[in-house]
Amino acid sequence: MFPHRKKNAVQPKPIELKNIYDSAGYALGVDVASSLQSRKMNNINRKLMRTALEDNIGGKPSMIDENDCFMLLNEYSNKMMSGDTTEATAVKPEEKRKRHHPKRQRTRK
Repeated sequence: MFPHRKKNAVQPKPIELKNIYDSAGYALGVDVASSLQSRKMNNINRKLMRTALEDNIGGKPSMIDENDCFMLLNEYSNKMMSGDTTEATAVKPEEKRKRHHPKRQRTRK
């Protein structure tokens, strides 16, 4: 009937929510996904999102400063909400901060 399907393909085992930790973890995922969808942020790199979660929970240093995270997310959200789907090149937060907030040079008296 479906030639592209294998006859004895192994079906993935359904995920079981065995305790409050499992249920809360799943519920948090639903909450995050809902938030991303409402902000039209569906096309994020999920692999990097998982990496950031694992790194942060595991106590590893973040690739992006926490303050820069808020700035980048706000900019990305505004871009998606406006319907701008053009692909932009990645900007390292440190570079962006320097462009928007250049250090003032001190003058000595």
